[in-house]
Amino acid sequence: MTQLHRLWVTTQAIEKHLQPTDCVLNLGAYPFAQEILLRDCLDFKGAITSTINFPFWKSALEEVASYQIDCVSMNLDPFMQAMSSDDRDQFYKIDPTGKHLSFFEMLSPDYVFPTRLPLEDSSVDFAIFAHVIEHLYHPLDICKQINRVLKPGGKLLISTDNAFRLESIIKALWVSPYFWEPVQQTSAMYFSFWRGHNRFFTSSDLSAMLSAVELHVIETHHEILYNSLSADFFKRPTKSFPAWRAELVRNPRLSKQDYYHCRKAILKSSVTNLRQDC
Repeated sequence: MTQLHRLWVTTQAIEKHLQPTDCVLNLGAYPFAQEILLRDCLDFKGAITSTINFPFWKSALEEVASYQIDCVSMNLDPFMQAMSSDDRDQFYKIDPTGKHLSFFEMLSPDYVFPTRLPLEDSSVDFAIFAHVIEHLYHPLDICKQINRVLKPGGKLLISTDNAFRLESIIKALWVSPYFWEPVQQTSAMYFSFWRGHNRFFTSSDLSAMLSAVELHVIETHHEILYNSLSADFFKRPTKSFPAWRAELVRNPRLSKQDYYHCRKAILKSSVTNLRQDC
């Protein structure tokens, strides 16, 4: 339920700024649910390119292609290997000959994942970076890549968990054994193509990082997902909150998820050419 809600909230955030003929890039796309929602729910007809970092069933690739989604191999974290040897072994057990898996070449120890987006400079209108950045060790590099491929004035939607989310503060106050999540679920102890969570960001963190690559935040949206409330709330739902609890829930600094709409600066030369065209 959490994932479905998150997808829907992300789709609504995209719809607010997406244009019908935009060229879209989705980074860290698998399992392509966001792209399919754009096609089926928003009736989006523009081009969609999505990055992947592991093989998947050829039948699934055919389904993705039927939605006119182009897939490109990409390591979003170039200072880290994209797949572990354990990952490769698991895929080989599933399909040792490559008969059923697409992008089977990724399993070769000699395969080098691209670390540069295989797109021309200034070729993308809208980039989606939804709940991926918290899985990366060195996100600044891919942020630079996003800036490179965005057209002047192009937009980026980036979303991630808020480091100051209310549940983390409650855990600290209640002396929980962990602040965000058990270490066994994080990339400190578990590494694969999924990688687990590496770190979470505050609003100031993301603003500083995006500004460093000349992507400017133009709008923010804060979301409290249903699992920010206790399970007891849904067993015995109530129509009202005490005022102090309502204020906590509405406080953007304590939100569960943060969504940032960013824009690449329009170069002065582009503005001049636009005026001349008019």
